[in-house]
Parts: sequence; C-alpha cells; structure tokens
Amino acid sequence: MMERYKRYPTEAMARQHQGAVLVRMLVDPSGRARTVELVTSSGFVELDEQARITALKAKPFATIPPALRGVAFEARVKVIFDLGIANGGTNLGRMEARPAIAVP
Repeated sequence: MMERYKRYPTEAMARQHQGAVLVRMLVDPSGRARTVELVTSSGFVELDEQARITALKAKPFATIPPALRGVAFEARVKVIFDLGIANGGTNLGRMEARPAIAVP
C-alpha cells in the first residue's frame, strides 16, 4: 500500500542522491499512521522528508497481522531510494516493512 505513495524528489534525482530511510510509525487501531518519526537518515533532507510523507499518506497501513488488528502498534519501515544508475535506468527502489511491535 505504501509503494504507490512513494515519489523520488526531483531535486534528489537531479543530484543523484540515493539512500535508505528508517521511520518509526505509531499506527492507530484503524490502521492509519498517526505519528511518523525519523529513526535513521539517508543523509539527504529531501529523501528523509519524502519517506515521512509516504508513511503518512499510506492509509490504511498495509495488511495488518490478525494479532494486531484493532489495537495501536508501532511499526518500523525502511524506505529505499535507488536510482539504479548502474543498470542504466531509474528504479524508485523498494520498501521493506520491519516487524510490527504492539504498543501496550
């Protein structure tokens, strides 16, 4: 679900910025991200901010495991921005969801 909201910032593409951003989200019982915080920076402000925006726009959060449905939980999501320069093309990368942890 989050993949469709990911955009590669034009300025970052022009400067050939690539990197990975790790964000921490608090997901409410309806599956919507309520807060998104930067855990690990890509080293580029444009990529970090786009990863945060992507996480906030993705509603509801991907498929929620049955054990976490109806409860608030924390999730860490790694957003990877990769231009695929070595392959001669533009690859917007992939997104990896880290295991969710229930919030007591």
